[in-house]
Amino acid sequence: MIIDFNVPTKYYIKLENREALMVGLFNTSHLEYQDPQSNYILYNRNQLFAEDISREFPQLYIDLYEGMKEFRKVLGKDTSEEGIAFFIYNVFATWKNLVPQLRQKIEKIRSIVISDRHRAHAEMIKDFIQYEFSEQVTVDFFINLELNPEVLERLDYDLIVTTFTIDDLKNRRNVYIPNVPKYTDYQNIQHHIDEIIAERTNKKS
Repeated sequence: MIIDFNVPTKYYIKLENREALMVGLFNTSHLEYQDPQSNYILYNRNQLFAEDISREFPQLYIDLYEGMKEFRKVLGKDTSEEGIAFFIYNVFATWKNLVPQLRQKIEKIRSIVISDRHRAHAEMIKDFIQYEFSEQVTVDFFINLELNPEVLERLDYDLIVTTFTIDDLKNRRNVYIPNVPKYTDYQNIQHHIDEIIAERTNKKS
């Protein structure tokens, strides 16, 4: 049956609350035009939600789109973009631990901390990154006072975290943390992680 789509098998992920998801989709199909979340006045939040999913997980979005389109046909519902987006929203909102499972499928991002200060300072920054991003990032570190852009460009890491500014680093992602890591540093690292994941998922599609 269309509703029992093969997404979990194809992506090697668990659908722990299958029954709740199926019941939710059937209820959605019956209450679609009575549910205030299915319509919009100023902007289509469900469509924007679906577009975000298409950018973050492009291949999965394609599979969900086709599956929800066929499911709507089976139910005798229209296959409008609005209706399909509403179903995709409900799948992502209901599927327990879906996004964490998808992100865990991506190879961990390799990062390195390079300090021009004391070893303990580099270890402090490494500990911060490991604590905040251990599910997505591995962290190495070393101390070298004579690094240059050419050496940094050749490092086999996805993200370089330094305690000093680098003006000429062109082909490497870099976060500058001169002292104690702050919230803005967390945001910068998360921004790079999100972009790397998006690049990798887009390549796989």
